[in-house]
Amino acid sequence: MFNKTTTGRGPSKFGRSSSKSKFGARPNLKRDSVNGPFRKRVCRFCKEKINFVDYKDLKTIERFVTDRGKIVSKRASGLCAKHQRMVSEAVKKARFLAIVGYTKR
Repeated sequence: MFNKTTTGRGPSKFGRSSSKSKFGARPNLKRDSVNGPFRKRVCRFCKEKINFVDYKDLKTIERFVTDRGKIVSKRASGLCAKHQRMVSEAVKKARFLAIVGYTKR
């Protein structure tokens, strides 16, 4: 059925050729022996030891609101779950008090 070749381009025992992955060549990632190929993102509030997110601090709150007025997700902002909850509550409170708009125009 399959004609085996000695050049290494034929199917391997796992069903793919050994020289490339399914989606092409993978970039060469520098592997850290402790943490793996990617570095873990650190919450900036934990790093700065901030325990409370103030709803009146416009500069901080606007960093976590998109241009469409949505609250940035935990994954995109890089915050831990505790501080993401504080930020979302602060944004909602600031919206209610008209410090930050529901949409930006």
